[in-house]
Order: sequence, then C-alpha cells, then structure tokens
Amino acid sequence: MKHGNPFKRAYQAAKDNAKTRGIEFFMTFKEWMSIWEQSGHLKKRGRERGQYVMARFGDTGAYAVGNVKIITGRKNIQEWRPTAAQKANHRNGMLGNKNKLGKKESAETRAKKRFAHLGSPPTKGCTGMRWITNGSTSRLLPNNAPIPKAFWFGRTPGGRT
Repeated sequence: MKHGNPFKRAYQAAKDNAKTRGIEFFMTFKEWMSIWEQSGHLKKRGRERGQYVMARFGDTGAYAVGNVKIITGRKNIQEWRPTAAQKANHRNGMLGNKNKLGKKESAETRAKKRFAHLGSPPTKGCTGMRWITNGSTSRLLPNNAPIPKAFWFGRTPGGRT
C-alpha cells in the first residue's frame, strides 16, 4: 500500500518489519505518531548513525503503547540481550547468502561473482583455470579442457585464443 505521507509510509514499514520478524504490532498510526512527536525526535528517526528508532522495553512483547521507547539505534543495539534461540538464528543467518538461507555457493559461482565484481578474472584459488566467453555467457574452465562449440566464435576449434 502506497501512502503520500512519508510518516504513514514509515508507520507501514514499521508494521511490515515487525510482521516479518514475527513481532505483534498493536499501534494505530495516530498512536505511533504521538509517541514519535512526544519524543521530540520525529525528524531524526532512521537507521543511520545518531538517528532514533522505536524500541521495545527488554526487546520483548509487542510494539504497543506502553511497551515502546524512542532511543538511538546504537543504544538499541547495546541493550539487545539475545536468547539462546536468537543467537543460534543469528549465527545461521550469517552463513552463506542471506537470500539462500545458509546454502553454500559453489567455488565456480563465487569465482564468477568475484569476476563480475572486480571486472577481471580471479587469480587466487583459480590456478589452472581460465575464463572463456562468447559475448553473452562466461564460463570458468580448467586450462586443459577443450572450448565448447558454443564458445568457438573467433577461436580455432578446441584451442585457446
């Protein structure tokens, strides 16, 4: 749902974020806005250094009137006391790509990502390997492997360029 009011967008984002994290959110927009206005930090809310966030007391319970306070993001992190389950979940979330939920990528995929990021073929850990391309697709092959037909354009069949 799109809102023209930036504070309504922020309120909706807070609700959506709480839902994603499995935390109940029991405040209306007016209640949420009132808490921010009373804090005096409405225009300084955000995730950057020195900005303010709405935090729950003891990081427990729902986002509800009487169970929230406005503090800096840094203070919120300092107050966080994770449970054993939260610690385990945090560790598991740190494995691999966060969008793949801890699945490990192959060495070839990691090398391709490095190549795309750096703009040149990776060298560390790729000894005996070479990158080939046909202009639209790239592939990492062992040095002694023949070049597949789909990559022959501009090359001698099976040879190196």
